[in-house]
Amino acid sequence: MAPVPYIEFEEDGIKEQQFKEYIEAVSNEAVSWEKVKKSMQRDNGIKFAETDITDGKDKIVLKHVGLKEWLYGSGICINLTHIDKIPAFYNPPLARGEDTFFCTLLTEAKVVKVPTYHFHDSFLKYTGIVREKFPKTFEKLALDDASIGERFLKASMGWIKYKPLLMYIMQRNTYLNDIEIAKEKLRASIDKIDEIFPSNNFLSLLGELEKYDEKVQIHYKEYLKTNDVWNRIKNYISDQGKD
Repeated sequence: MAPVPYIEFEEDGIKEQQFKEYIEAVSNEAVSWEKVKKSMQRDNGIKFAETDITDGKDKIVLKHVGLKEWLYGSGICINLTHIDKIPAFYNPPLARGEDTFFCTLLTEAKVVKVPTYHFHDSFLKYTGIVREKFPKTFEKLALDDASIGERFLKASMGWIKYKPLLMYIMQRNTYLNDIEIAKEKLRASIDKIDEIFPSNNFLSLLGELEKYDEKVQIHYKEYLKTNDVWNRIKNYISDQGKD
């Protein structure tokens, strides 16, 4: 379950186009309008595991990662015997995305995809599973539940704070135009999003996007410096191992 609440367009007071513009404004390598819409069209936003994987029929797949394919932090295992190929984790301050920026520099490593699943209970609505009390159905999330809006706002804030740096790394030549498009989509949708989550301050997202856009070159230099320092640490560790 992604941290995006299930919405019945029109019934919940927002048009599909407005929500689409909002998702596109906060989107990243893991969150896109196509994925969100597909999720909402099935089982109240719940994605179920593919049976070939849960039955153990799927095979391990080798992947080339970096700039086109992504790993997600919840399931990463790192082979420390090849520390030279492991980049640093970096985040812009108070943002999400450390696994994303880790992947942008993972081009030299061999990545093994192990077919497994875990239950991602984004809104903490099914905590009974830790006591082996499994839900028989998944209910639609109520938008008037303040905790739902708060979780969605926190997720959106984390995404919006790393969006500028990800765009800067991925599409430097078109960054200025692309970031303005993201701002326009957010301006066009943020009032309605704030309206359907009245207990939360979604209007604050626009200011954060503008602030992190202004600091994107600073964050890019920090991203490079973090990896430079990490590379020197790895070289030191390697030299110590030779003694």
